[in-house]
Amino acid sequence: MIQKLIRFIKDWTLLLALIFGFIFNHFFGYVASTYTEIIPTLIFCMLLLSFSKLEGGTIKSPFLHIILLGLQLIFGISSYYIFKHFNVDLAEGIMIIILVSTATSAPVVVNLMKGKIEFITQYLLLSSISASIFLPIWFSWINHGFENSFWSSFTRIATYTLPTILFPLVIALCTRKFAPKTHTYIRKCTSATYYMWAFALMILIGSAVNSFLTQDNPNYLFAIIAFIAAFIICSAQLIIGKLIGRKYDESIGAGQAIAQKNTVLAIWLSGSFLSPMASLVPTMYIIAQNIINSLQIKKATK
Repeated sequence: MIQKLIRFIKDWTLLLALIFGFIFNHFFGYVASTYTEIIPTLIFCMLLLSFSKLEGGTIKSPFLHIILLGLQLIFGISSYYIFKHFNVDLAEGIMIIILVSTATSAPVVVNLMKGKIEFITQYLLLSSISASIFLPIWFSWINHGFENSFWSSFTRIATYTLPTILFPLVIALCTRKFAPKTHTYIRKCTSATYYMWAFALMILIGSAVNSFLTQDNPNYLFAIIAFIAAFIICSAQLIIGKLIGRKYDESIGAGQAIAQKNTVLAIWLSGSFLSPMASLVPTMYIIAQNIINSLQIKKATK
């Protein structure tokens, strides 16, 4: 009985995190507003654990990496200019969820789906570096809310994003070279990424739901549109990734690479540097992404 319960929790961890975050939204809203550094800290720790699994050597399927990164940039930028004529908040939300890096839990999820961890871990590294450099530049370019110059805006945003995303990589590489015992210990803890991710999801979902419900006039229509858009984007990216990856025998990894997004980072960035309503799209993407992933994990572990 206990083993079945543990198995159930493991199979449905992500959906349970969403449900708990929604039910206890007031509590998690308080946690997010009171302990503002908790999300960046979790992102930092998850990236450190993920990057510690990287091995030396050449990049596997480099052309596939380039194709997927290129598609992210093209689709992300195009979506902003297409949808901003209809609704700027929706355009920013769709843009950030396409441009943001791969989820730190992606290697764990791919492993649960019986895919290859090496490819997805390398893509996580490349997409994280790409996002840490490109997003501050892009946000500074499109964000007209800043009164300062472009470079002043870039510096302000990069100060937040670069340490959170790149420092874990530096630490992982340094420990591998200069402190191998510490590096080995960190590698043994990489499975914790999945549960850190679930904890971060509870906080973000709870905070987003609480923020939305406490508005004077919650825009339920926008929330519905955001969910539909998020579900379509997630499904489309998963299908496109699988189709492209199939040629390189990386169907599972390529699908997760561009479909499983670092929604924790996306919500944090959109809430900090874009419009507050824009963060509703990555919030809804959490729900869509984890419904799809939970079903895939359940199917793979039967």
